[in-house]
Amino acid sequence: MMLTPEAFRYFLPAFLSASVNSYESVDFFVDVLIGTLTKPSRPDIVESYDYLAQRSPGLPDDMLELLREQQLEYFDSGEQLAQFHERFDSLTVEEGKAVLAFLVALKEYYDKDFPFGELDKAIDRYWSRYFEDCDI
Repeated sequence: MMLTPEAFRYFLPAFLSASVNSYESVDFFVDVLIGTLTKPSRPDIVESYDYLAQRSPGLPDDMLELLREQQLEYFDSGEQLAQFHERFDSLTVEEGKAVLAFLVALKEYYDKDFPFGELDKAIDRYWSRYFEDCDI
């Protein structure tokens, strides 16, 4: 997440490979990678903080609300969406197909590890464009 778009694209094949070949030992990294591969959405922020409020009774409500507001402000600034497009809009069709194949493979083998439809969101919001002319 802290890499420049160019550096992220450079390392993306290694990230995908490590995620598939060593899933069990890097599953937290895979979660972060899936988040990075998912086109941001304002409702996701609201849903995640609603979920936290219900599942984390020890967190003070005012802290949760402050975090929610900060995340919504960040999303509304357009920076998060711009960063996503900087990372992925310049991928070639073949690179996009590789990311789609990665997501489809994860869905096939590890869908149960993503109970909130994270893989479907990633595919549907951006990567599904590569289904055309794809052998998946």
